[in-house]
Amino acid sequence: MFVIARGVLGCGKVFLGASGSPLITEIAHPAHRTSTTAMFNTTYALGAIVAACPRWLISKDRNNEALEILGKYHAEGNTDDALVRFQFNEIQEALQYERSARKSTWIQSYLQFTRSRGDRKRLFILFWSACFAQMSGNAVISYYLSPVLSSVGLTSSLKQTFINATQQMLSWFSCLYFATLPNKLGRRVLFLGSGGSMFLCLIDITVGSAVFAQDSSNKAAGGTVVAFLYLFSPCYNFGINGNLGLYIAETLPFHPRMRVQALYHFFATCFTLLATYAFPIGLENIAWKFYTIFIPWVAIEFIVVCFVYPETKGYSLEEIATIFDKEPSSSWE
Repeated sequence: MFVIARGVLGCGKVFLGASGSPLITEIAHPAHRTSTTAMFNTTYALGAIVAACPRWLISKDRNNEALEILGKYHAEGNTDDALVRFQFNEIQEALQYERSARKSTWIQSYLQFTRSRGDRKRLFILFWSACFAQMSGNAVISYYLSPVLSSVGLTSSLKQTFINATQQMLSWFSCLYFATLPNKLGRRVLFLGSGGSMFLCLIDITVGSAVFAQDSSNKAAGGTVVAFLYLFSPCYNFGINGNLGLYIAETLPFHPRMRVQALYHFFATCFTLLATYAFPIGLENIAWKFYTIFIPWVAIEFIVVCFVYPETKGYSLEEIATIFDKEPSSSWE
């Protein structure tokens, strides 16, 4: 029953991730869109999010309903508000352009990612984001905290439970606050800040573990490892937890947004499987030396983000397409 439940929950998580984040991105007020979308990954487990999709209604020629939803959420019910009218017209123009493209099957729609430079870039960003979301050392600290603590002499179940609980509290509070930062600092700043700080944390965790392995009486080394284990989660959350969900959702055109969000979750699940089944073998066989793999890898992630990821701060969803494509919107249908 446990195994079956894991499978059911896993499928549900993909549906939730593929639809929830784009939904929030589409209906949120422009002034609040970045924070609300970024908070999705921090709060989705606390309850269900029920909302309507103005872009879907317009795509089905249900313009009056879409206009009412925009007015309700963005202007206290005033459908004649200048911002609401601007958004409504912008969405209509983008969808009209997308309708002009030839309709295709679902297989052809995924193959669109290989047909233009902008869409190939989107595909790479999807894949790379799924990779560094799971392979930056966070899986070791999240899934295998107990053996990591045991490796620095903290074998008591009470101590391990206390550290795990307080670390998770710090992680949650930090990601809630960091979800308010994308609109202030920009997406790239958060990604790069997260990568750089995780790099430093991993170095300190590795060095502290190495020193403790040579001298188990060195409590300062063990304390250093614990301190940076605490700091690692906020460093990860700074740019990856909420910011990543926001970035993926807003860089995709309307029509493939939910399908491609599902593709991102497929990539992420593949890396999660790797982390789940391969990492414990590494920890068991080479102990703290296993951490050294992540130090150069996080450095590579940092460099790729620096040179590949464009900044999307300050653009509407329809305008973001111009960052990737010369056309006002990608040729998706």
